[in-house]
Amino acid sequence: MRQFVFSALLLANSLPGLAQDKLPFNLWYTKPATVFEESLPIGNGKLGALIYGGANNDSIYLNDITLWTGKPVDRQEGGEAYKWIPKIREALFREDYKAADSLQLHVQGHNSEYYQPLAIINIKDQNPGQATQYYRQLSLDSAIATLRYSREGVSYTREYFASHPDKVIAIRLTASQKQAINCDISLTSLIPHQVKASGNQLTLTGHAMGEPENSTHFCSILSIRNTDGSITPTDSTLHLQGVSEAIIYFVNETSYNGFDKHPVNEGAPYIEKVADDAWHLVNYTYPELRQRHVNDYKQFFDRTRFILKGGRYDTQRNTEQQLLDYTKKQEQNPYLEMLYFQFGRYLLISCSRTPGVPANLQGLWAPARLSPWRGNYTTNINLEENYWPAEVANLSELTMPVEGLVKALAVTGKYTAKHFYGIEEGWCAGHNTDAWAMSNPVGTKKGSPKWSNWNMGGAWLVQTLWDHYDYTRDLDFLRQTAYPLMKGASDFMLKWLIDNPKKPGELITAPSTSPEAQYITDKGYKGSTLYGGTADLAIIHELFRNTIKGAKALNTDLAYQATLQDAINRLHPYQIGKRGNLQE
Repeated sequence: MRQFVFSALLLANSLPGLAQDKLPFNLWYTKPATVFEESLPIGNGKLGALIYGGANNDSIYLNDITLWTGKPVDRQEGGEAYKWIPKIREALFREDYKAADSLQLHVQGHNSEYYQPLAIINIKDQNPGQATQYYRQLSLDSAIATLRYSREGVSYTREYFASHPDKVIAIRLTASQKQAINCDISLTSLIPHQVKASGNQLTLTGHAMGEPENSTHFCSILSIRNTDGSITPTDSTLHLQGVSEAIIYFVNETSYNGFDKHPVNEGAPYIEKVADDAWHLVNYTYPELRQRHVNDYKQFFDRTRFILKGGRYDTQRNTEQQLLDYTKKQEQNPYLEMLYFQFGRYLLISCSRTPGVPANLQGLWAPARLSPWRGNYTTNINLEENYWPAEVANLSELTMPVEGLVKALAVTGKYTAKHFYGIEEGWCAGHNTDAWAMSNPVGTKKGSPKWSNWNMGGAWLVQTLWDHYDYTRDLDFLRQTAYPLMKGASDFMLKWLIDNPKKPGELITAPSTSPEAQYITDKGYKGSTLYGGTADLAIIHELFRNTIKGAKALNTDLAYQATLQDAINRLHPYQIGKRGNLQE
């Protein structure tokens, strides 16, 4: 994948004169969204919105990437779970895989917390007549979404953006005829909340699911600036009548104060912060806020061009139809491929700018109270692959949230290493994590080992930090951040590796799993737990190799380099199957 993207970038740089360089990158549709995947996402790296774009009722689902259930992890979790590791190894080496799977349940802790939805804005058009000439667009060039439709000869337009510098989601309502805007604007949430309407403002307070005394709390302020007409507040709704132009500003803050801070007892002063966010906006007009947003966004987006010969902007077929023709008819569409590439960059810019809280399984957009897979961080590939394009697509700074999460995992992972694996050196992380940097193997003593029992997450995740150094050659970053974290992950793995009892001198991992995969023995048993798994060995090989490179770049730890190299030389070699396949 990396090779393909890099080649594509070379192509882009080799064709600077093509007209395609001026093509707009727009997703556009001729009907409202009905499901999550059809909505238009906007985000400022912390706040996000999903715009469904209904003409009668425009639902806008809002998220804050720091809004999670739970609280800091219990660093004593696991206790003496490590005492089961020798028993699992004994079962494996006598090839009693069923017993090994069963014993793995004793080496499981709690599951991750849930990423939470924040709020929903509903804009209900109260004007009579059928909506016609519907158009919905997301401009990747400016990170601005637009909705247009007509009703009874009047054209209505809404413009949406999420500003990073000003920490706001802004929505501008206009009409082709003065005083033609008549609508109800309400604010609600899917999680415990209260709403208060006063003047031109809605204030929403609440907390993530769970006990209020142990939950992350939030406060949202929705305010409206109108040119004329009237705004009448009732309950959780603002009623606009006879308005020519209205601008909605939405700001939010949570009590989340870091992975190791209790969200209530040590929480951030979220009410004071959101009040500051709201007051900050009075310093700017809407055009000024809009331009500040565009300038900030384009400093990332405009860095990279991707041009394919033959790309043409299609004004006749909307994005949905182009996708259908591309897949069903196998139609050649270079523009759609260019759009797809830039959409990936757009999403990362929009959801990865919060220290210590990277893009999760849904980026930062989640419309449900219980997101699929808890909306967490899955470290057996998902979190890593979110950031594979970051360096090659010239978005190096956006890996910063991963750096913060790995630092946190190195703290909690020391306790996981001790209690679950009996290792006092270094740190490790399991299959899942969350905003609290949970590092334990999950499953709650009943989950299948194929997705629960795995301790390679930290070792793989530091690859993202190494990639950042490899591209930037930032020795200070390597010295202060990447290398210490890589060394800590290596320290754990040096102790986790054991001698292969069937091939003296070789090093293997045991127990091992190939994440989310199973095998069938010659006796017909379908199992998950094994020893010397290829995935484990590949991750460890890469970790040790990069740690050696890092030590050499810093001119340090000569003896440690030798130790790692010796371990690499002794790793169980990859096994090739009858069909030339790399065996798990």
